[in-house]
Amino acid sequence: MRCLLAAQADRLVGRPRAARVTDDTALPKKGALSIGVARQYCGQPGKRARCQALVSLTLAGQEVPVPWGCGFRAVPRTAIEGWTSDAERCVAAGVPEDEVVARAKGEIALAVPNGIAAGGATA
Repeated sequence: MRCLLAAQADRLVGRPRAARVTDDTALPKKGALSIGVARQYCGQPGKRARCQALVSLTLAGQEVPVPWGCGFRAVPRTAIEGWTSDAERCVAAGVPEDEVVARAKGEIALAVPNGIAAGGATA
């Protein structure tokens, strides 16, 4: 499904007019069970808070920006070290053992376009 959406975004505002816009977003969370939730900087309250971070990629052209993909800074796609070092927590959350990997936001931002391109999008 993600590849289909990326291909549609590519058709709507793809090359040569498009630019990739990468941004990080933090979603405030109260509980401890959402994958990757940790105390980290969160823009909404403007301070460190419990949140789940993701890196989004938007394809922007002359018309309308189209969301192109995202990678959570959370297991299973990626994770902060507090999560990846707690095997019991990952198992309880249903994270496959081979997907527990800590990655920085910059690494995620570089990986998202590669995953989308593997699905056939070209911008």
